[in-house]
Order: sequence, then structure tokens, then C-alpha cells
Amino acid sequence: MKSTLIELFLCTLVLVLIFQSPVASKYVFGNVEYEKVGGQVQQKRNNKPSPPVSKCQCTQAIAEFGEDATDPSCIVGSVQFVQNPCGQLTMTGVFQSGFQNTAADYKFKLVSPNAGDESVGRNETIKDITKFIDFKFFRGGLKTWSATTSQISLNCNEKGAGPNVLNQRLYIYVNNDRAGSTTVRKRHRRG
Repeated sequence: MKSTLIELFLCTLVLVLIFQSPVASKYVFGNVEYEKVGGQVQQKRNNKPSPPVSKCQCTQAIAEFGEDATDPSCIVGSVQFVQNPCGQLTMTGVFQSGFQNTAADYKFKLVSPNAGDESVGRNETIKDITKFIDFKFFRGGLKTWSATTSQISLNCNEKGAGPNVLNQRLYIYVNNDRAGSTTVRKRHRRG
């Protein structure tokens, strides 16, 4: 107990000296390093440099499906895409209708519209995002789901965050038949 009190006293004394010293900016006490930053003494957690963070533009996009909410077979809903500065993409989906058949095989695929003529099936699948979707059926639609991934991005492919999906097509397939599609469009802030 006496040695613990002595260590505490010495540590406090060192911190007071560093804080009051106009010259000292770093001090090592035992294996703990302290530094003076902006007039405050802070304990450094480790001596390793932080890994570089990929800087991507924070971007929001949306893929909206259906306009006829009165037709229960029509897919009505949306998938929102939000990209953070590190390139992680959070997808959040909500669908009001179009998912009456709970036994069907539903697939969500991001497809490049420039890969060929879609009438003959030459579109290139960029990413099948079905695995990210939590299929909880509710009154003919889907309950809200959300997933975060670094495998795709909206617009920071050159930073190594996966293929870009902004301005690509999002297709929904039901038992391998295309049931709906829309373009992933950048969402602009209002006001």
C-alpha cells in the first residue's frame, strides 16, 4: 500500500511539473508516456502511429421502387445508401408491398446499366446484396432492415472501398424473374 501511494504521489508530481513547465511537452513515467497538448496533459495510449484513414466523400443515395401503392403486387419501397468518410456503406431498406409470397426466392442485385442490352440479359451484376437483407415479412412488405459493408461504395472506388454503385441499377428478382428495378441516385440535401 505504501508503494502504491508513493507511485501515485510521484505520478501526480510529474503531471504537475509537466503541466506547469513551459518547455516540457513529453514525459515518460514507467512505460506510460504523457504529453502536453494545447495546455492540457494527456496520456498517450500507445506509441504506434494511427493507420491512415481512407478519405471518402460522405454521400447519400436512394433507390425508390414503385409508384402505385394501391397495387399489392407492385414493389413499393426504397433502399437508402449512406457512405461515411472511411468508405463504409450503410444500406437501409423499407418496403410496403410486393413481398406477399413469403416462400419465394427474392434477390437484390446491383447491376451496371452500361454493360449491355438488358433485353437480352447482358447486364453485369456488380454486387448481389441479398445476403445483407434481413427478410422479415410484414403485411405484404418487409420490415425495415439495415446493414453496413465495406465491400461496395457509392463513389470512392479509387480509395479501395469496393465497386461504386452510384447511378447503377438495383434489380429485385422473385424466383429468378425480374420484379422491379430502379437507379441508385444521389440524394441532395434540401435548403
